[in-house]
Amino acid sequence: MSSAAFEAEMKLYIDAEFERRRHIRDMDESLQAILRDVLVEASEGMYLWIALQIEALFPLHATTLLSSADIPHLLENLPKDPPEAFDRALESIKDTRYGSRIFQLVAAARRPLTLDELRIALHVKSGDTNWNSTSIPDDGKAIIALCGGNLLEVDEEHETVHFIHHSVFRHLTNVVDGRDDIATGGSAQYYFRQSDADTHMGCLCVTYLNYSIFDTALTSISGSKMVLDTDHLTKGVTNLTLAKTGVATRIISAIRCRRAFGQQGVKNGELLQRYLEPKVDTADLLMFSSYAHHYWIEHTTRFWPSRFSDAYDLFTRL
Repeated sequence: MSSAAFEAEMKLYIDAEFERRRHIRDMDESLQAILRDVLVEASEGMYLWIALQIEALFPLHATTLLSSADIPHLLENLPKDPPEAFDRALESIKDTRYGSRIFQLVAAARRPLTLDELRIALHVKSGDTNWNSTSIPDDGKAIIALCGGNLLEVDEEHETVHFIHHSVFRHLTNVVDGRDDIATGGSAQYYFRQSDADTHMGCLCVTYLNYSIFDTALTSISGSKMVLDTDHLTKGVTNLTLAKTGVATRIISAIRCRRAFGQQGVKNGELLQRYLEPKVDTADLLMFSSYAHHYWIEHTTRFWPSRFSDAYDLFTRL
């Protein structure tokens, strides 16, 4: 492709992105043309750089208003290169409940995790064999959007989670340009070593496989292959399964029931607390079983008691 054709293609991409973000900032044609030319000229042919700059200018999940007067200032302060853009993206994460763990799991996975696998894995607590379905957000895509800093994307066809570019992985594992230093600033909390990510995934897998809800007959071993005994599991957790109805529906039904039978002294707050008591939803719980059973051994090659005391005992039971 000629340089002119490539430039024209990049401009089409920029226009498409501006259109997708029109709900954030509706620009007139002259301003859009200026921005398009600036981005193409500064990109040096890098689509990734353009994508990061557009996100810096007009984030899809914006929390502030943007006027025409703001744009020149933003253009003067655009990230100068991808690493700076990555750090700014990390610093812009509003919901930090998962910290670097969301990136570690994507980095450590032996195969791409599905949205549901990632959603469940993020809520496994290393060494804690009690499971509570009420702590898990239902919307996996919302987790990616709010906690992934626009550095993760979802393959719509297979519903799997990936880094937007391999250079994001290199940046997060702190080996950009062969360095092994530690970042400073708000992005530092998201940096990790690949070896730590791998053993973290191992801790989650062995914890998951030791969940008390599974009982000792959850798995059987045939050669080197572990097989999930779903018949036993179903019988063991039938009475603990929580039907997937809305929170509001269940609370309202409980209130109506209390009124119908004239029950007094049970406050709405107590109803909420009762609903939020630990529960097991086996439909959610089983979503991580395939990955954990197939890859737990590969993720635990670095296990030793002194460092992984919370999960090592569980590891020895498998």
